[in-house]
Amino acid sequence: MKSWVTFLCVILFYATDASAIDIYIRTAYYQIATESIYKTTLRLDTLQDIHPTPYYSSQATTLPITIHNLDTIAHELAWNDQLSAVVVPALAEVTITRNISGTKIYTLVCQDFSGKLLGGSFSIISGISNSQHFYWELWETQANINAQFVGQNNGAFPYPYRPNVFTINGSDYPLNMNDSLGLVNGHVGDSIYICVVNVGSMPHSLHFHGYHFKIIHSTMLPNRSNWEKDSGPILQNDAMILLLVPDKPGSYPVHDHNLIANTSNGGYPGGMMTMLMIEP
Repeated sequence: MKSWVTFLCVILFYATDASAIDIYIRTAYYQIATESIYKTTLRLDTLQDIHPTPYYSSQATTLPITIHNLDTIAHELAWNDQLSAVVVPALAEVTITRNISGTKIYTLVCQDFSGKLLGGSFSIISGISNSQHFYWELWETQANINAQFVGQNNGAFPYPYRPNVFTINGSDYPLNMNDSLGLVNGHVGDSIYICVVNVGSMPHSLHFHGYHFKIIHSTMLPNRSNWEKDSGPILQNDAMILLLVPDKPGSYPVHDHNLIANTSNGGYPGGMMTMLMIEP
């Protein structure tokens, strides 16, 4: 059964191996660059904040998750590696469980019309909690029609779809340079894990300047495990773990290879761009 969701963006607190967690869905109005848009967050507290915070687990476990819906519409969610979905009624709560093991990202995504367009997701990352790690949630929207998707349980995908807001962790460049979760800082020889989740409505292709990365995990493209690249597609609903071992110091950009995604409402540079800050 399809239910209504105003999109759900995931946002998780840093924590390790709790016996259970509570997460809270909230839809709110946010300012991104020059545009005001709606987005839904799902986080371990009730703060109104657009920024995601991944939940990390370091060992195999079965994790109970109680989802509290603070919105006045229902939300339908499913893990991106499973077919079954769960509906969380308006102003209600539902408890689910997730078996966790290995080095992997488990991403809970919206299945309803609003959620798919408005980028709702919730990620659990296993196997790297004691390592140096960063998180990039990719999401884009078309600001002039964004509000039309809120609370809608069905509809047609907008055509043409011309997004003008592109974000990493809810912020565009250069504002995301203040994001300690996404701005990569490290040293030559470090093993740096970058977890990337595409919760948008289009594929994105990230290009690394200065370094190659190794694909450790991909939900949608598992055959690419252990590939070493400087560019690669992040498909819609994909969740990837990338390993970066810098071989030299320097400050190098990472950006979407789709030029429009490097703008903020048409202004360049902006959008899906961040930096790798590597010291000797």
